[in-house]
Amino acid sequence: MSLDTALTTLERAQVVRLIGPAVEADLGTAYRFKHSLTQDAAYRSLSRRQRQQVHRQVARCYEELFAGRLDDHAAVLAHHYGEAGDHDKFLAFSQRAGDAALRVYATSEAVAHYERAIEAALAVSPPSGEQLIYLCKQRGRALELASRHDDALAGYAEMERQARSLGLRDMELAAVIAQALLRCTATNLFDPAAGRQLVERATALAEELSDRASTARILWVRCNLNRLSGNQTQALKDAEASLAIARELGLREQAASTLNDMGYTLQTVGDQARVLEVNAEASAYWRETGNQPMLADSLAATVWSHYALGNLQQALAASDESHEISVRIGNVWGQSFSRMVAGIVCIDLGDLDRAWAVMQEALEKAAEAGFAIPQSTVPPQQALLLTFLGDFAGARAVLQPIFTDAINILPQNAGFAYAAWMEILLAEGSIDEATSRFAALDPASIDTRNVGFMMLGVGVLVRYYLAIGDARQAQKTAAGYIDALHEAGLRVSLADVYLQQAFALLALDRKAEARRSLDAAREIAAVELGNRRILWQILAAQAENATDLDEGGCGAWPPRSCCGVLADHAPTQALASQLSGAAGGPPRRPGWRLR
Repeated sequence: MSLDTALTTLERAQVVRLIGPAVEADLGTAYRFKHSLTQDAAYRSLSRRQRQQVHRQVARCYEELFAGRLDDHAAVLAHHYGEAGDHDKFLAFSQRAGDAALRVYATSEAVAHYERAIEAALAVSPPSGEQLIYLCKQRGRALELASRHDDALAGYAEMERQARSLGLRDMELAAVIAQALLRCTATNLFDPAAGRQLVERATALAEELSDRASTARILWVRCNLNRLSGNQTQALKDAEASLAIARELGLREQAASTLNDMGYTLQTVGDQARVLEVNAEASAYWRETGNQPMLADSLAATVWSHYALGNLQQALAASDESHEISVRIGNVWGQSFSRMVAGIVCIDLGDLDRAWAVMQEALEKAAEAGFAIPQSTVPPQQALLLTFLGDFAGARAVLQPIFTDAINILPQNAGFAYAAWMEILLAEGSIDEATSRFAALDPASIDTRNVGFMMLGVGVLVRYYLAIGDARQAQKTAAGYIDALHEAGLRVSLADVYLQQAFALLALDRKAEARRSLDAAREIAAVELGNRRILWQILAAQAENATDLDEGGCGAWPPRSCCGVLADHAPTQALASQLSGAAGGPPRRPGWRLR
């Protein structure tokens, strides 16, 4: 009996039904069992050998029909070859299915395929260490992309145990390095002591195996450990050593990874222009290879440097592209990282409601991903915004956890948090508390080597001296920081410091110099940076000191024109009402209108 006749007979008997053309045009006409129980009974009526034969025939049919699109059907092929008892084909297509799923960031599916492939690879005698390393690392990568860091760490630990039982030293080394990386980077698993121990074990294994490629990777891991532990000098040395080996051996992916994280260290030591240079090289590789998670990471890493150099629009563009990629691939960690410093950029651009939204998203996604760093970098930005709008109680509330040790803060971020707290105290007039905190401050945290404070704290330091009536020290501090900022190329802070210098000079009755300093602040804020936050303060200063600061007489600058704009962009309805006066009483004066 021909196939067509058999199908027609089954259709008349209402065992199967015609459903029209198959989804894939090459498969011809499609039929389906009318009931799943009938299908199950028919399948169970076959002997084991017959079932295997059918599955093998189906698999071969798929391979022939879709020879040019096997990745699209790898999961189906793995299933049929597995049922057919073809171990080699099952392993090959399970791995292929995992790779195909990971390429489209279907992480759960990828993990399931890799786990089946690992089980199959372990059943081979003797197992291939190279293949097991690949499969275990790919599974770990999928778990990490899904922010399942604890599961990834457990998988790498199991990988190490399997390697030891099989006597596969290279696999053991790969497993130890993978665990070290999770312990030495900014995840919920960051643990300097455990990370250092793992790095030392990996180093000894790499030396034993004379594995210089792994040595380059270990140095990269150690760079991150030292960077996050506050030892930037050693971190930079580790990065340079890793990069030298990677370039010598032609390891382009390792070189790009090292460059990516070298950028973070360069940010901390102040070389923002080189940050953009090394990130451009890394990003070019990620774009070329289609590595979307690392491209998103690399782009997000440039936001801070673009901001420091005064490239506000470029900083926001990098954040937006990184965020779009991270959302598209479902990388929650990346979504948080892309927005981690975007809030302060939006504040300076005057887009205050968006600033609050991106800061909230950074914190929410960080909590979801187990990403600790935004918990100490975002609240200072929120506090600055709330202080700017006059909500001092709200500013204190978001920043307080950092100063009560409820949140662990990285050493390089401490200056930023301190500056934000001082802004609150000065804005609300708590001069005695500001003086007490200033007296307890570590001088090293406010010198010209602290990039975080240089970018975000120098203005508040001058404001402090003005608040306590020491205009001479305010002017001296402002002048010193202006020189240091020019030398370092940190343009973003210049307008604020020039503005504060104008106030200091005015207090010293040096009106002509004060006007020149204000003109410099206005030129940088309005023309060079497009910084509306500082420009608003400059306009307020001109209005409140029209006689002294504006020879042409700028006239009164109506408070409503400022408060109205701020109310339109306030992050909450309550603040909008207070700023506009809609809540009753006069409009709230913004927190920065201090003079």
